[in-house]
Amino acid sequence: MLVYTYIDVPLRKNPDALVRRLYREVLSREAKETEVRSWTDRLLSDGISAEKLVKSFFGSQEFQAKHLSNDEFLDVVYQAVLGRTPDEAGKNSWLSWLEKGLTRDIVIIQFVKSLEFCNYCKDNGIVLIEEGSRTYREKNAGVTAFVNRLYQVLLGRAGSLRVWNTGAGC
Repeated sequence: MLVYTYIDVPLRKNPDALVRRLYREVLSREAKETEVRSWTDRLLSDGISAEKLVKSFFGSQEFQAKHLSNDEFLDVVYQAVLGRTPDEAGKNSWLSWLEKGLTRDIVIIQFVKSLEFCNYCKDNGIVLIEEGSRTYREKNAGVTAFVNRLYQVLLGRAGSLRVWNTGAGC
């Protein structure tokens, strides 16, 4: 007698599971059913991308109020976006980039663009990234890290999003 064991990719064919995972990992709480339904409907019918969804959670006041260290931040990103704990080499590499001035926004974008997350979205019928939604700073992570490091070293602060996105002002 043959016994087959099926190992399914976690959350496969279940787009609301991404929403639940983001609430659990990013906001450290369980989502209300109305919250899950609202975000899932937006993902599937209103055309919001997974990129915008993930950025919304990480950009929320609820998440920002946690004031996480870079190490803690990366643990959350790995769990929330990839659904797994970080591998040591990968986490150390991201920590190094963050120390060199790479912004957390760019780290999130890089995780969202990963093959691992792309496959997850494809398997669940979720639009990954909207065409034309990436800014210059998101497209050029190395330059962004360098310029942000200059701001930190020379001016004692990070560059503002207005400066990054338009090049205007200081």
